[in-house]
Amino acid sequence: MAVAASLSACTSPAKGTAESVSGTVGEAGIELHLEGVTVTAGADVAPSGTTMTLTSDTRAQEDLGEYATALSGGVSITLGDGLQPASPISISFDVGRDLQAGVDVDGTVVPNIFALSSQTAAGDWVAPTIAQADLNTGIVSAQVTHLSWFSPISVAIGEAWKAVKQSMGIETARPECATDRPKLNGVEVDGQPWNAWVCLVADGSGVSVELTSNANLPFIFLTRPAATVTTHPEVSFSAIGTQAFFDVLRPDKADLLLQGGSVTLDFGGATPDRISMRQDGGLSVIRILLDVAGAFTPAKAAQSLLMDKFGQLECFAKLAQTGLSVSASVEQVASFTGAFFSCASAALGDFPGVSTILWVLGAAPGSVVAMVQGALNLVTGLNETQVVFLSSASAKPEVNCEQMNAAAYQRGVRTAELHSEIPPFIHGTTDGMLQFAGGPLATATMRKAVRVNACAYPTSFESAITQWNAQLNPADMKALVDGLRSSADYAESTRGNALVFTAVIPGEDNGIMSGYARSFTYAFVGETWVALSAVEDTLPYLDSALAGIR
Repeated sequence: MAVAASLSACTSPAKGTAESVSGTVGEAGIELHLEGVTVTAGADVAPSGTTMTLTSDTRAQEDLGEYATALSGGVSITLGDGLQPASPISISFDVGRDLQAGVDVDGTVVPNIFALSSQTAAGDWVAPTIAQADLNTGIVSAQVTHLSWFSPISVAIGEAWKAVKQSMGIETARPECATDRPKLNGVEVDGQPWNAWVCLVADGSGVSVELTSNANLPFIFLTRPAATVTTHPEVSFSAIGTQAFFDVLRPDKADLLLQGGSVTLDFGGATPDRISMRQDGGLSVIRILLDVAGAFTPAKAAQSLLMDKFGQLECFAKLAQTGLSVSASVEQVASFTGAFFSCASAALGDFPGVSTILWVLGAAPGSVVAMVQGALNLVTGLNETQVVFLSSASAKPEVNCEQMNAAAYQRGVRTAELHSEIPPFIHGTTDGMLQFAGGPLATATMRKAVRVNACAYPTSFESAITQWNAQLNPADMKALVDGLRSSADYAESTRGNALVFTAVIPGEDNGIMSGYARSFTYAFVGETWVALSAVEDTLPYLDSALAGIR
């Protein structure tokens, strides 16, 4: 039985040797044997008569971390007077033990990855070489195209994944101040969202808000009115890395609530109105990959170093800009994963052992891709949520989501039956997705509405149909209709006595790294503006929405 493997190198091979063997290249090539290591090459590896030397050279391999193990000592290989091979050289290590196939994770064996990392004679680290391992004989082998110091290692990716899964399943303890409906100084929270704990805190100028994550992946959020945000992140490799990625592409006025972290929102004496939150597919995948990378990264690969490098490396900026959705294909995730770990390896060049392991993960991403897909399947709940604040001068919104759109409500009921953690609807959402995707005119008009009722109806654990019923002043409605008519994105039609506009906005225009195209259907009846938005066609739900208008 054979599984993927690679070779790893450490420190300069210029130090002394314990034992060596030499030979010359002939018509049949060359084959050398030394302490369980076999090196073979063809006649075209170097000119006939060139000397090849195989030297036993055992060295301590630092920074391999908890889930990687050196399987045996290393060897240095030289060819002539500093020549590099003209054709591949085969190296095999008899590690003298039974190799483990992998680790059982929830009934599935995640294969170990075997590797040889390598370093040139000048002491420069080069990319490891993916190899093969025979689990029965204990032979780890690979073909290399350069000469350096080599030593086999085993990477227990399954053990690392167990730790990642355990950390993702940890829920944040509910703060004492996060009651079902916190109240303070005339401000009331209209129910706790599923993905965070909300507390109200008295300050000198009014009421501030403490928002603590209770989700296993990050959320982008916006506040109304605008607030000064103080972030209290979880101190971890993945938290700092996710924040650094977000900072590269920070959307206007948006902030990030990280898994395991919290934020303080200071509204400067103004009364808080709402917080709109949405989960981003690209950031979610990045968070998972960083968790995997973090499992292999010792504490001395300091977070401050990572934060600096993440902001400086062009490959990370380009990677973030490519975008990736939660529903991405296996091929897309594999490509993204390989590029991510290659870049992470470069970022940690000052820690050769860690850099080597991350390079191996990027070169053989199959197991990691399976983990990412599995982790995304653990994400439950709507990817959009809202915190609504009521002041003493406002009444609790009375929203009947079933009456607003019976067809969408039934869709939500069916989704809730499949995913018990998800309610069939969430009311109170207003301009959250419009602010991210509907454009500035729609967002501004929604904010000026006399009254807004809104509901989100889940269609899966990662998406929902969101509907807003807004009562508009005539002048605001006319301005919005005129704007839609002048837009090349929207098509105009009628449905009974309703004026209808429809559009599909490409993914790159509806929020950073979302990767989704989003459908918008707007209908105008009397003083009411009905707005429907989803990642699927919203027009089939329009008749039901119009029937729900009182």
